Amino acid sequence: MSTIQEKRKEFTLNKVFRYEEGVMSRREWLKLKLSQGWTVEQKEVRQYAAEDKLEQWLFDHSYMNSGNPEWPDTKHWQSEKERAKQGIYKTEYCLCSKQENSIFDITKTEFNYVKEELL
Repeated sequence: MSTIQEKRKEFTLNKVFRYEEGVMSRREWLKLKLSQGWTVEQKEVRQYAAEDKLEQWLFDHSYMNSGNPEWPDTKHWQSEKERAKQGIYKTEYCLCSKQENSIFDITKTEFNYVKEELL
């Protein structure tokens, strides 16, 4: 019996799309691209829009940063201020070709499939 994660993985990889190479499943397309010398990469990308939104929230809720530093609202505001200083990042996955200078965004499921089963 398969788990929900396995079913979700199979659903994602068996989805059929129309590519330049023809109509095929995502799994077949990944195998084809890897056989052509493409690679998968994982990178951390800074989210400037999320940082701007957090800065606006800090400004709008600056009243929370007053008085007792042990007050829950003050603690929350201070932790968000620290998070804003560190920056907000997210992980992106892509299929890359140095020869063609091309990049395709892929999902984490597809990235894990390539890393675990194809490489």
